[in-house]
Amino acid sequence: MYKASGTVGVKSRLGLGSPTLVAGLVPRLVLALLAIPRTHEIWFVPFLRSKAAIDPWTSFLSAGGDPAAFPYGFLFLVAYQPTTWFGGTLGGNYGAHVGLTLSVLLWELMLVGAIAAIGGDRRGDAAAKMYWLSPIPIYVGYWHGQLDVFPTALMVLGFAAAQIQAWRRSGMLLGAATAAKLSMAVSLPFVMLYLLGRRRLQIFGPRFAICLATAIFLFAAPFTLFPGYREMVLGTPEMQNIFAAKAAITEKLEIYLLPLAFLGLFYWAWRIRRLNFEMLWTLVGLAFLALLLFTTAAPGWIMWLMPFIAMHVADRGFMHRVVYWAFAAAFIAIQLTQATGAHLVVGPDLSAPLAGMSPLFRGRALPILETLLLSAGLAMGLQMAFSGILYQPFYLASRSPFAIGVAGDSGTGKDTLMDALQDLFGRHASSRLSGDDYHLWDRQNPMWQAVTHLHPKGNEVDVFNQNVLALVDGHGAASRHYDHSSGRAGLVDNIPSREIVLVSGLHALWSPIIADRFHVRVFMHMDEDLRRFLKLRRDVAVRGYPPEKVLTAIERRQSDRERFILPQADNADVIFRLEPRHASAISDIRRPIDTALLRLIVIFRRGKNFDEATRLMMALCGVYVTESSLGDGRLQVLIEGEPTADDIAALARRLVPGMADFLAVEPKWHPAMTGIMQLIILHELDSVRRKRAFVS
Repeated sequence: MYKASGTVGVKSRLGLGSPTLVAGLVPRLVLALLAIPRTHEIWFVPFLRSKAAIDPWTSFLSAGGDPAAFPYGFLFLVAYQPTTWFGGTLGGNYGAHVGLTLSVLLWELMLVGAIAAIGGDRRGDAAAKMYWLSPIPIYVGYWHGQLDVFPTALMVLGFAAAQIQAWRRSGMLLGAATAAKLSMAVSLPFVMLYLLGRRRLQIFGPRFAICLATAIFLFAAPFTLFPGYREMVLGTPEMQNIFAAKAAITEKLEIYLLPLAFLGLFYWAWRIRRLNFEMLWTLVGLAFLALLLFTTAAPGWIMWLMPFIAMHVADRGFMHRVVYWAFAAAFIAIQLTQATGAHLVVGPDLSAPLAGMSPLFRGRALPILETLLLSAGLAMGLQMAFSGILYQPFYLASRSPFAIGVAGDSGTGKDTLMDALQDLFGRHASSRLSGDDYHLWDRQNPMWQAVTHLHPKGNEVDVFNQNVLALVDGHGAASRHYDHSSGRAGLVDNIPSREIVLVSGLHALWSPIIADRFHVRVFMHMDEDLRRFLKLRRDVAVRGYPPEKVLTAIERRQSDRERFILPQADNADVIFRLEPRHASAISDIRRPIDTALLRLIVIFRRGKNFDEATRLMMALCGVYVTESSLGDGRLQVLIEGEPTADDIAALARRLVPGMADFLAVEPKWHPAMTGIMQLIILHELDSVRRKRAFVS
């Protein structure tokens, strides 16, 4: 979570006394005191020192001011006018310049704190240092004197809020950034695709959109009533820059490169569908890179891109840094020769573009620099696309759903485990298919006297298999719902394929055609006395069956259980077996079972290593864990204890951090052995995720 204050964020990330902070702070303070940018001198300071409080734009123009002096709205006034006014009161125009520059510095500190928060501990530190030591922000903010760090900071703070699912705050911040600088709206289509493409996040879309629209309306709409605002802020020629770069197809046919790049990125994001935060961040960075490369961009525009460049280069290899420094050198060289600079308080006036001092730049030098900037920028864009999207583990792992199949006898806890998994992954992001919905006949049908529910012939196994395959392949399926309370089949439900496909049933692992398609195969076993106890409690108390009928059915199904159910354990990756620690736990059917009196035996397929999970379970959850090897090479793990839901959540964050993008926004972990089963299945799924990424 990012800090409320950027200075606090910087202190926590860089340390106020660190050499890194000093190395970036000294040139900023020196330039703030000794260099007065021409933009400050002729534009920003005169406007910000004007007296009108309600409509400074119209008043400034009425007094003969330059319409290009301050093409910014109300929020820019809030961000920069107080310190400019205070400095001007103490020291005239020079004091106003110093006050304005100190505001730039404060917003930079805020931006650095947000960058560090988004990147996390190691990457965030590196990204913050990369930004802080880069010559580009120093040139833009303190030599050329642009103010674009402010909307950039608002935008990045908005992304930091989105990363922690604070969507109302994110909407307000991104709305404020857009109201401050319309170009910040470049990020909004990608944020909306991010919300729409992840079912677990779709519920946050309306609250984000409402806060976004509210902020834009409050901070921009009222001021459009002022004629000066319309001329200075809305009448800027920047919109024409969208069509600055074009390529000729024929003598009469041209294409505009920037709209083409935007449409291409948007279409790519739409085709990907499921974005995680890293992919969203990268797509927005690529959009701002296109905006810089394919327009006649003002020097300050590169500030919109700098947080994305810093994060990209922070933890990458040598060639990424080489490309970045080539890009930075070309950019600064071009701007020094083409854009205004500053005059020194003590020293020469360097406010005129340097190109006017040498005819060399009117020949080959400038085209060479422009070519270097474009080629380095395109190379950096390719690097960002590969590292931030195409090689991103979430992208590689989420191109098709993850499928979990759970088989087992009646009364072994399949539905309980399915409920727990849906709590973990989110009901909006998971599809659920139950084998009970494929019983051939209603409960009262006399055919059940000849065939039990455990026999494949009593179920539409082929239809079940077809629907499982459809969901795993990313297609929807239609299934009627079996109502256990009435014993009849209900209406047909359309089940969409989502990020996680959960399948349970008596025969979920019976057919090889679907067993091979599950990414995690689970068989629910249980101590027979415990199973009978739980089945009696469920079928008598919940489903309303007479106890005698339940016991008769158990005995009658025993043969089919051994023929058709138990052999499915051979197809499983994981076998869960619950058993009571004491016989007293299942002595009275009228009394709910005490989960503290249960222990879990887990049997893993051959070759499974569970050492790290065992160590962390014992250390973080306080459970008793023993491992042993079975004669066929499988690993058996016995687990006893009473871990809380918080214990298991903390263990998951340590054991499977890479699965965070697949969980619900607020995953519900269960306590005791159900929570341990949630964790083990997530651990198995993480192995599949890493294998997918490696193979891809």
